Amino acid sequence: MTYRKAAPPTGLPEEGRSYQVGDMIGDGQVIYVGSGIQFFHQGLENGTPYFYEAFGFVSEEESIKYSEGVRAYAVPKGLITLSRELIPMEYDLISIPCHPSFSGDANKLFGDELGEYDPGAWRIFHFNSETNQYDEYPDMAPIDAGLGYWMITLNGGVISLTGETTDATVPYIVSIPPGWQQIGAPYNYEVLFSDSMVSDGVNIVEINSPQNIYIENVLWAYKDGGYLMSGAFVPWQGYWVHNISDKEVTLIITNIPRRYYEAFSSKGKPSHKMSGSGWYIRLKGYSGPWKDIDNYIGERADAQESKDIYDILEPPRFSDKQLSIYIRSIEGEKMASDFRGIGEDIERFEVIIEGGVGMVNLEWEIGGVIPEDIGITLSDEATGQMIDMKGYSSYNLEIKKGEKRRIFILVTP
Repeated sequence: MTYRKAAPPTGLPEEGRSYQVGDMIGDGQVIYVGSGIQFFHQGLENGTPYFYEAFGFVSEEESIKYSEGVRAYAVPKGLITLSRELIPMEYDLISIPCHPSFSGDANKLFGDELGEYDPGAWRIFHFNSETNQYDEYPDMAPIDAGLGYWMITLNGGVISLTGETTDATVPYIVSIPPGWQQIGAPYNYEVLFSDSMVSDGVNIVEINSPQNIYIENVLWAYKDGGYLMSGAFVPWQGYWVHNISDKEVTLIITNIPRRYYEAFSSKGKPSHKMSGSGWYIRLKGYSGPWKDIDNYIGERADAQESKDIYDILEPPRFSDKQLSIYIRSIEGEKMASDFRGIGEDIERFEVIIEGGVGMVNLEWEIGGVIPEDIGITLSDEATGQMIDMKGYSSYNLEIKKGEKRRIFILVTP
């Protein structure tokens, strides 16, 4: 059995105390202290800041009744060189896990590997929340840590850059205006999105708190042709977040490594946000190189009639070819997640499918507990077909160019 004590604040190691160096984390080191009643002695670098974690456990073996100690994670710092592979002809949502050289000029950063900037050979662009349009190089702000960018190359290859590590002794601050914003992983190591905070200039709340009425508590990544919900900021990965308020707020990204929590607590292993009372259906679509796999409908005892934390908007498409599956809310919004209260009335979920390449394979999985006397039926408006979703798990349909195919999912008592 393990338990986690409150961790001391980030700071310098105690004078006169020594530590044993363990394995690596990012560009820093993991240091172990304490094993049983024994302590190992090996000096650390003077002046280096560390993350501290107090821990203890009771062993199942009678010979070791109790063990405790401190684990310290050295903070990565200094000038680093990073590289990433790009796949030919595939959009990649990237970020830069450091403060790059050359004042963030994309051509100077990537031109050695990709050649002089040429939209026919490679492109990079960033979403402008004020205009709701993309700014493409050279008409975009300098590249920097904490922001996300679309990038695509004709021939692929490996890009590399040199820059200063982001200061990991403090959280990273990103301004999030109303609407959608492309952000990125600022550190050269993983951190949990659930540890993020939101500030409106007066109050600071946790990202998953009911008091967070600003930023949706979902981090959207893009991988292998589609969006998916992510639980962590990963180096080089870009993301979408959505500010649902009408004011600019600040996202405070934790500086504590994800592995710091996974070693000592369950915080690094969050349960699926769709779990709990009630039931859900996860809709997944595939069409050629495109996919859209994180779409949810369902009923929960704690869901509100008005919009709540279980109702999540679909992130923006960047191409008419991109497959998009969304649930149309009563207010007409495009939702990736729509949960309603448990009731005795017939529920009707309107689902729209657009984009893709011709044939779309729609799959679903059911979670939670659906009463046996509740029926769930997929109704295809265009063909009139009716599918028992409890008896089947997929349905194929052909989408024409520019079509917004509408299906209904009916929940009947």
